Amino acid sequence: MPLTSPSLRPLLTFLFAAVLAGPAALPAAAGCGCESGPYATAEGIARAIGWKLEWVVQLPFDTGRWSLEAVKVEDNAVLGQSTDGGVHFIRGGEGPDRGTVAWSGRAGRPSDPGYPPTLGPSLVLASRGFDVVAFERDSGDIRWHDRLAQPTSGPAVEIEDWVFVPIRSQRLLRLAANPHAAPRRRPPPAADERRQRDEAGARRTGPVLESKTPLLIDMGAAETDGSLQRVAPGLLCSIDSRGTLVSLFDATAGWVRDELRTGGPPADGFLRRGTTLWLATSLGDIASVEAVAGRGFTIGWRQALRAKPDGQLLVDRNVLVVSLGAWGVEGRAAQSGSPLWRIDQPVSLLAAGGGLVWWIDATGRLSAVDIASGEPKARLPLGPFRFAVHNTRSTSLALATPEGVIALLSPPAGEAAGPPGGGEAGPQPARERADADEADEAAPADEMQDGADDRDDEPADEPSEFDDLFGDFGS
Repeated sequence: MPLTSPSLRPLLTFLFAAVLAGPAALPAAAGCGCESGPYATAEGIARAIGWKLEWVVQLPFDTGRWSLEAVKVEDNAVLGQSTDGGVHFIRGGEGPDRGTVAWSGRAGRPSDPGYPPTLGPSLVLASRGFDVVAFERDSGDIRWHDRLAQPTSGPAVEIEDWVFVPIRSQRLLRLAANPHAAPRRRPPPAADERRQRDEAGARRTGPVLESKTPLLIDMGAAETDGSLQRVAPGLLCSIDSRGTLVSLFDATAGWVRDELRTGGPPADGFLRRGTTLWLATSLGDIASVEAVAGRGFTIGWRQALRAKPDGQLLVDRNVLVVSLGAWGVEGRAAQSGSPLWRIDQPVSLLAAGGGLVWWIDATGRLSAVDIASGEPKARLPLGPFRFAVHNTRSTSLALATPEGVIALLSPPAGEAAGPPGGGEAGPQPARERADADEADEAAPADEMQDGADDRDDEPADEPSEFDDLFGDFGS
């Protein structure tokens, strides 16, 4: 077709005019989310809040066709996932190559439902549809790829020598993390395990050669919600869609299973520090539970919330932060559950670190409050970083764009203060500070009464059932 064809003349005219007028005449890309001003870059945001910009990186995928799907901040690494099935490993730590995309891989088909990738001691695991792919953590090479007979129902997790995959039909599939390694011989049982072995009637006394044959473990509950975690050596914990908290302990005599029925569906998994678990239910309750290997669970405390939580939890400096969806956000003492402060506006929690809690507020701005008092400290535009990254693993603040730009910011050394400049204080939201007398009079777990009176403005037709919460144990 000649260049003088009538069908090309409008395009040539536009390009010629754009060249003469300069870049200002070119329209912005649709949906790019670009914003001008001091907060349009990660450097500008870091400078405004007084935090250190560790790195900023662009994930390698076709942003014209696909978008960012998930970001997980892990120990010394950040994992990104794009909607084309791409899995991207960003190095962390203090090395010279930190903040670089070490490798990228592909798992499953883009049309299949996927779960965020997980980082293990030697593997990065991706679950998408019927596929589970194990990437070598350091190189990104595929160690193995299994296509299962049933679809996965949660992220696969590498725990010690095994990979555990939640699948439909209320079971866990245990696979060997390294099928090519020699089978490991388990040591003789310790005193506690000998007791469990005797109670179970087992006769094993010496080392046991473990089989690497795939093993189906019956969870004895409804489908898990992807919250499977290693809590202690040999101890796994998960919560199912009905709110049953399940622990599996790999004792010498076999698997020891315990459960705790919470009485209602979980808001969104649980938050863990060591062997302490914090979890909220859709009934409007929150509790602290201690997991004990082979002995089930011990309730530390339980409290009623003034509204139903959306499941987002953060903890730092002995303060537990709970998002209540449209009802706002609360700060509570992590060791007792006593209320400390509350803010009556919906937020999307991001991270807690440096004495601050960061979230995206109802106006779409990046906001921070003092984690101990709830006092507002910063409020500034997010620029293009509209993709919320909920970081429960560290005190860093991760920012991301739908187009796959990820930045990591770390708090300054020492106590955090307000932003040195640039971040506006903004209008102070409605906030109620809990009186010290109210905190002192908080009822312990075994003395709690019906909590309907403690929930502000809750519709009367919604039943309150948390008298039955955590009431049943089984094994």
